[in-house]
Amino acid sequence: MLLSVIIALYFLFRYPIDLLAPYISKLLSTTLKSPLYVLVVGRDKNIEGTTRSDVIVLIRLDHENAHIGIANIPRDLIWKGKKINSYFAEGGVKLLKKEVEKLVGVAIDRYAVFDYESFKILGNELGPIKVVVKEPMEYYDAVQDLKINFSPGIYSLNGEQLLAYVRYRKGGLGDLDRIRRQKDVLRKLVSRLMNSGIEKIAQIYSKLSSKIETNLSSYELFYLAVKYKSGYKMEFLSFPSLLTDDGYLVINQSRLPIFKKALQGTEEFTKHEIIRVVLVNAKKRKTKMFQPIEEARWKKLVGFTPVQYVWEELGQHIIGSVAFVTSRDEKICRKIEEILKKLYTKRNFSIFWTGRLERLDEYYHYISLMSSARKYPRYPIDAIVVLGDLPE
Repeated sequence: MLLSVIIALYFLFRYPIDLLAPYISKLLSTTLKSPLYVLVVGRDKNIEGTTRSDVIVLIRLDHENAHIGIANIPRDLIWKGKKINSYFAEGGVKLLKKEVEKLVGVAIDRYAVFDYESFKILGNELGPIKVVVKEPMEYYDAVQDLKINFSPGIYSLNGEQLLAYVRYRKGGLGDLDRIRRQKDVLRKLVSRLMNSGIEKIAQIYSKLSSKIETNLSSYELFYLAVKYKSGYKMEFLSFPSLLTDDGYLVINQSRLPIFKKALQGTEEFTKHEIIRVVLVNAKKRKTKMFQPIEEARWKKLVGFTPVQYVWEELGQHIIGSVAFVTSRDEKICRKIEEILKKLYTKRNFSIFWTGRLERLDEYYHYISLMSSARKYPRYPIDAIVVLGDLPE
């Protein structure tokens, strides 16, 4: 409340009192429950009378503890027999909100729907945002007037280019890889916004207010900005999903209760961040017993198991052990290192952080081998662990 008063005084001395008195009174009387759940939807262009949700994000705002929890829900996730983004096309944000509530088990308090133009404005006002392109990104869609063309490298992107970067979904991981890019950009945009001055925040709001459909009032938005201005902790929660052999993205039912607890605040986000490992047998000897043996080992020693086992012949035999960690989160990288030391005391792992561009060629080599054998990685994953024969 003290910060609200300080901000109110700032405007009081800058603008005429007769113009600001009603606003200050309303601002100082504004309160919001904590945590507050907000559904954020990015919508496609209207094509032949149909508008789909291109981005679905659920935000948990625990403003009393200065915590922001963000959960991306894949737009292609199969829910009740069809893709979850189809509910937006059928009944707008109200129907989508209703279905997301059923899916995640929380009541959603507010919503915000934005289009591509809104994101461009945000990117221009808060950019440039530095991103790393790991592989060629090329795509053209005349209907949507969408042109994407990035070669591998480091870029500083503003509005339209930044939008193209976060929209690209034609890579090997499809929508799941796009979610990772969105997380990275969102984290940087929020950081820029929180470090902006009051005038800048007001300027951005004035440009976006007419372009965003929301039931969050300007007073509530300002109230939240004040609450988080002095500092915050932002964490991301991965929605538990599996990619079937047929290419459908479905719910990982065994992990869903953990996700719900973290989202509801009964457990910390980071504590139950889902560690997803693909375990590959690169020994000369191939046997179906690889999976049950390793499954029992993981369950006994670390309490969870890999999301996928590849024991079949891939044409790749190695001496030693290798792990390719795809996450850029140092906590997850260190946790995977600790897990492997606990599981395999006789093995010395060569660990590469592909999320930081280490040994990407070798990582994609294994992805290619698995795909050739029709053993597609069940993305999203945090690491591919390759077990070869022990050195003599």
